[in-house]
Amino acid sequence: PLYHTFPSDEDITNRIPKYYTPYHSKLTELLESVRRQFGRAHLLDLHSFRSHYLQEDVCLGNLNGSTCTPDFFDLVSTAFSAKGLAVAKNDKFIGGHITRHYAQMENVETLQIEIRRSFYLDQGQLHRMQRPPSGSALFTTAQSTLKSIFKEIICFSDRIFST
Repeated sequence: PLYHTFPSDEDITNRIPKYYTPYHSKLTELLESVRRQFGRAHLLDLHSFRSHYLQEDVCLGNLNGSTCTPDFFDLVSTAFSAKGLAVAKNDKFIGGHITRHYAQMENVETLQIEIRRSFYLDQGQLHRMQRPPSGSALFTTAQSTLKSIFKEIICFSDRIFST
């Protein structure tokens, strides 16, 4: 369970101005800044999933083609595949509120990326009541792989979209 004691309606209501509104205000501000500077922005909304949801390592979701161009979707898919990761497309995780909402902004493309937890985390760690160590070999390897993938996405998106 997420909560030992479920929060009251008042607690939930108080979280909106304290967490939700500042988060989304800052995200909007950042996207607008990037758009002003480059003419467009790409928002990657990253999450992770438990291994039993999908067989693939990564699931990309663009609300079945509505939140980013096929070129950008394929670029990201290829970047993950090139590192040996199996990629699902709009399967189980097609994109949520952030993906849908920010894709409505002019010249903003959004993509939800779900990564299998076992890619970076020993699944036995999830059942312990302490934070899993971030210095494990599995985590360090995943971190290095993801850095390489995102560098490739940035490099190739600059080439594709600078014309």
